[in-house]
Amino acid sequence: MTNAGPRAGALRVSHIWRDEVMADRVLPMPGSGAVDRAQRAVAIAGIAAAAVVVLVAVYGALWMPSPPEPPPPGAVPEDVRQEAVRAYQRAADRRLFYALGGVGLVGLALAARYLRKVTRGAADTSPVTIGPDADAMFTTPDLGLPRGFALIRWGSRGHVLTLGEGMCGTVKLGGEEMAVDDFLARSGERPRGSAGAFRATPISPGDWGLVELDGRGDHKVFF
Repeated sequence: MTNAGPRAGALRVSHIWRDEVMADRVLPMPGSGAVDRAQRAVAIAGIAAAAVVVLVAVYGALWMPSPPEPPPPGAVPEDVRQEAVRAYQRAADRRLFYALGGVGLVGLALAARYLRKVTRGAADTSPVTIGPDADAMFTTPDLGLPRGFALIRWGSRGHVLTLGEGMCGTVKLGGEEMAVDDFLARSGERPRGSAGAFRATPISPGDWGLVELDGRGDHKVFF
């Protein structure tokens, strides 16, 4: 059993209540190459569209037909009228260039940022939080966990799993299958502020676990 999710390299996390799946989330794994190609296509299309807008802005500034001329000759001296026409044309071209160029550059920056984000496989870095709060990803009764407890969170090494005392079940981490109790008994990374009741470890492709959050099996999480 491995956690490949619906796409190879994706981390699928499910909240199970009395053997019924209540909620399901799919998160990309860091460096797994599991980024949706459609997302890349959208980002690349955005970059191309922004580049076109910039080119159109340059074209408009340099070659766009002049705006309507001022009143016909005779209203003012001819040399004054001609100078006013040229000044009006230059001003109109500059306004168009700055407006379209600004829109294009903003779009280009946003599209490039999005492409950089999805190619890193970090399209969704939301923590998998558990608890009675309305904003928890997986809603459960009060299980004695800290408020906003994140079973899985995004860290510098990718997704990090945190388990605590009172939980039980089985996990396979780094190719080794073990009971949750054995995992907690080992030394390792402890979340900040923990007095030893919790232990955290990065999740790698192929890792999986079935964790009973309440020790009774009513509320479980599978990843």
